[in-house]
Parts: sequence; structure tokens; C-alpha cells
Amino acid sequence: MSNVSNALVWELTRKSNCFIKKNKAGKKGVFLCDPLNVNYKNTPSSSGLVKSNSTNVTLKDGKVVFSVKTSKESNVVNQHFKAKNMKNVEKLLQQHGSFEKAKNKEKLLKKYKRLSKLYETSHKTTN
Repeated sequence: MSNVSNALVWELTRKSNCFIKKNKAGKKGVFLCDPLNVNYKNTPSSSGLVKSNSTNVTLKDGKVVFSVKTSKESNVVNQHFKAKNMKNVEKLLQQHGSFEKAKNKEKLLKKYKRLSKLYETSHKTTN
């Protein structure tokens, strides 16, 4: 897949892929819910399928995880790192998120805070 251009991937997937969610009520819009899309917009600059390098913070198996997608020469590598605390997430963002805009970095940190609170409350209620 690395020898296919990002523009071609976008043209093939922009109107039909499994991550598209259409808002039918209110302001009509198309959102992209793929795991590596920080903004949830259906644009080539924010789509995790199209971008060669992307990051996101998600819940995986009930734990907060920092996900990184990188492209090196002929292969694509997806990595997941445990996000134990805020300093760890900031360190991972510095190491792997150098290609992200400052605005997206702020969104990732806010998302981590929100997900970690959610994980802590659900983890405390099960114990």
C-alpha cells in the first residue's frame, strides 16, 4: 500500500469507507471516525487512512493508549504505547508527534485528560 499515492487513496475512500458517519439531523455533515483522526473531519489532511504519519489517544481494552502510525520506505508501522500519566503522553508526543500541528497536540492532550478520567471512574466502580 505504500507505493500508492495518498491522493489516490483519498479519491477512493473519501465517499465510501467504514469510518464515515453522516449527520442526518440538524446541520448536515460528514464525519470520519477512524482511530487515527484527531479532528473527526472528512478531509485528506485529517484522515488517518490517507496521512502517512498520524497519532491519536484512544481507549483499547478499557485502558488509555497512545497510537502512532508511521511510514518508513516500503512499510507502514502501527504502534500502541501505554499512556500512564500526562508527562508520559507529552513525552510520546514529542518523540512521535513532531509532524502534528500545535492545535492537534492540544486536542490530543485534552482528549487524554478526558479519557483518563473516564477510565479512572469506570475502573473504580468495577473494583
